[in-house]
Amino acid sequence: MRCSADSRRATVSASVYVSGWDLGFRMFKVSGEEELLVNVGLCLREWSRIENGLAELYAALNGCDPMPHHPVRAGFETVKSFEVKTAIVLAQIQSDDSLSKEFLEAYRPLHNKLGKMARKRAEVAHFNIVYHHDAKSPAGRAMLHPFWTWSGQFYERNRRPLSAGQLLTRAKAFGLLADRMHRCAHYIQQTSGNLPLYLQQQADPAHWLRFQSESSPNPKEGE
Repeated sequence: MRCSADSRRATVSASVYVSGWDLGFRMFKVSGEEELLVNVGLCLREWSRIENGLAELYAALNGCDPMPHHPVRAGFETVKSFEVKTAIVLAQIQSDDSLSKEFLEAYRPLHNKLGKMARKRAEVAHFNIVYHHDAKSPAGRAMLHPFWTWSGQFYERNRRPLSAGQLLTRAKAFGLLADRMHRCAHYIQQTSGNLPLYLQQQADPAHWLRFQSESSPNPKEGE
């Protein structure tokens, strides 16, 4: 199916659009959609770990016990905007004279990474599923299109689609970032004497300062 417009407009091939439910509210199941949605769930699960790590870091910066029900943490978690949360944490770190220069230098790249990955998370949270038909996939190949719209489809303004494999890679990246956030919080907890008992014997503060690294080593493996 093709849609034509005047010379100022692009001529595009329209894909079969699937939102997950048709107008009769029946599940429209075809090959590939379930895998996409499972991987979306994995992405959002790992992103929740990032947000939990940020809240844990904020509580640690304020000298709070590592308890999820602490009033300071509870107040911080009422803030809905992730951008505002990261700005609050960065402002506190920059104004805290008790923090080491090493920590300040290590946290800035992590802060920048949080902002970049938040944009990646938004693509996963706001999407539609579109089926692409070609000679290799006559029945249609499911792809996730971030921020998909009909006008964007017509004018070729929609963002590039994501495959199930790309979503899985993104979920793993979110997981690594979540590990970095928790190590960052654990560093502050240990240096302030508030590290949970089950973590106290696993590594010295140098391990928790590794939050600037993409890797997530097992503390028991040593330095």
